[in-house]
Order: sequence, then structure tokens, then C-alpha cells
Amino acid sequence: MHAVRPPNPELVEKILTVTTDMVAERGPRSVTLRAIAKEVGVTATTIVYYFQDKKGLFDAAKMNAVKQLDEAVAAAETATDDSTEQLRALIDALAGWSTAHPHAFSLVFDSLPPSPEVVDDAVVGFDAIARRLQGVLERGRAAGELSAEAPEELATMCFAAVVGIVDLFLNERLPRPFQDDPTPVIERFTTVFLESLVPARETAPTSGRSDSHGDSGGGTAALPHLRRASRPLDDDEIESLAAAGGHDAGKLRDGPDAYG
Repeated sequence: MHAVRPPNPELVEKILTVTTDMVAERGPRSVTLRAIAKEVGVTATTIVYYFQDKKGLFDAAKMNAVKQLDEAVAAAETATDDSTEQLRALIDALAGWSTAHPHAFSLVFDSLPPSPEVVDDAVVGFDAIARRLQGVLERGRAAGELSAEAPEELATMCFAAVVGIVDLFLNERLPRPFQDDPTPVIERFTTVFLESLVPARETAPTSGRSDSHGDSGGGTAALPHLRRASRPLDDDEIESLAAAGGHDAGKLRDGPDAYG
């Protein structure tokens, strides 16, 4: 009777890591169990013992990468209670892990074709990440911190955008200024995305006379620079302000009372 081999988590992790690197570098068709075993320092039989066959090994490697990605994003979820900063932390974690682990990212999104046996599990992993984003959007909306209509769609859009940027970067498809570093693109997307979620704030009513000239530039409320000026404006400054705002230069010289 054969003795049952005890589990060896460290060996399993090493096999998965080597598999991930090899598949990303060579493509799945060029990777063999024998080559993986040689790199790990075990026999091909050992790999079969843990994963049954090449397909089982590839599926396990892919799901291991999905798990690592989800764990990285989950670790950032409790970084802060502020909704905006929490969203930024989640996006940074998603982008950070993806760019720091290009082989694992490639295994998840590019290198291996979907396997019917693991595709549902992979989708669950992706859904978990999107749900974390969605949860922050919903909590921020409930607290009045974010204007997040359709949070599920927003979360999916955010996930897809970040993954897409990283994928373009790793495949050298970003425009030339960003081929060496996608960080500016990711940061700009994050800023624009978060700014779009800031609730619109009502403008406080101004005291005194209201604008009755029928346009936004006619009343004194549109001329705060005249009230705040620490010195009289010279002629050049007045002419510039008049040209920029569509005001009458003569009235600007006379000050707000000229609009009475």
C-alpha cells in the first residue's frame, strides 16, 4: 500500500509561480510539465500528484492569480472610512498589483483561454473586486459623500478601465509618452472618475441686489474681483477683464455701482 504524500503548501505555491512565469513568457502551448518540474526541482510525477495534468495545473495557476488580485484589493478596502479616498485606495491596489505582477496579470487576462471548469470561479473573483468598488460607491452615496447613480455599472466601468490601461501598458500599446510607466494615465483616470462622483453643491444665494440683466455676466455677483482687489485695477487689467468677461470697460472702471 502506498503512503499518502503529505500536503506541501510551499511546494504547491512554487509550482504555481513557476507555471505562471513560464506561461506568460513562452505561451501555454510551449510549456510542458517536464519543463516546469525541472525548474521547480521535482519530478513531473510530483506535479501530476498535486494537479492531475497540465490543464489542471494551468487552471490552478490562473485561479491562484485571481485570488491574489482579490486579496490585494481587499487589503486596501479598510484603509480609510472616507469614500473618495477608499475608492482611490482600491483603484491603486488594483493597478498596483497588476503592474507589479505582469505574469500573473497576463495569465488571468491574456495568456490562457477560458476553461469551462474555472471560468465561473474566475468571474466570481472578478465580481468580488467589482463588488468591493460597488460597496464603497453605495456607502458613499448613502452618506451624501458621492453622487453615484447606477453604482454597479460605475464599479464595472472602473474595473474595466483600470484593467484595460494595464493591459495596454503590458502589451506596449499605450501611446509613446506612457509606454514606460502607465502611472500618469491611471492617476488621471482616477482623478476624473472621482471628480465625476462629487455631489453638485447648491450655490448660496447672494445678498443684496439680484442680477436683473438676463445674463450671468451682468450683475455684481459676477465681479468678485472688484470687491476683493487690494489695490485699484490699472487700465490694462480693466481692459483684460472686460474682454474676458464681456463687460463694459467704462463700467468696470466705475466699479459695481455702475451696474445699478
